[in-house]
Amino acid sequence: MKAITICQPYAHLIAIGQKFVENRSWPTKYRGPLLIHAGKSLRWTGGHSRKQLGAIYGEPLDFGAIVATATLYACLRVEDVQGGDLDGDPYPFLSTHSHVSGPWCWVLTDVERIEPVAMQGHQGLFNVAWPPPQACRICGCTETQACPGGCWWVEPDLCSACAEAEMPFDHPK
Repeated sequence: MKAITICQPYAHLIAIGQKFVENRSWPTKYRGPLLIHAGKSLRWTGGHSRKQLGAIYGEPLDFGAIVATATLYACLRVEDVQGGDLDGDPYPFLSTHSHVSGPWCWVLTDVERIEPVAMQGHQGLFNVAWPPPQACRICGCTETQACPGGCWWVEPDLCSACAEAEMPFDHPK
């Protein structure tokens, strides 16, 4: 699935439905499902710390994680959006939206906030295996790369080998 890294607080604003356009310096012909990745940079936070951002937005912001799914519906030039030069003006709400600055406006629809999934971001559109493979929180084994000797899932993020290793020695099996 395609993904794009967006700096905070903008990835958060998209995830909570307050920003439905992403501004880029380049256009894309891609349309379809898109993962919203919150970057790690504090560059666009106005000098605020992560703690200060949490206070401003009423909750901690996630960094370095996929935070939402969306559909990239359109890619429009900001001049067309603000000048009303679109045939039939299918996006009248964009001309007054506070987050439209272009030069290219990527219009997002069907945004759904998700439980953050830690992941490294990249520049431009990038591909991500989605949904992410199930992995053990302790050893990192997956369905395709089990522990040596084998294992199975005892919890959504815990394999049997690690669960057994965590049990006290006097615990009845």
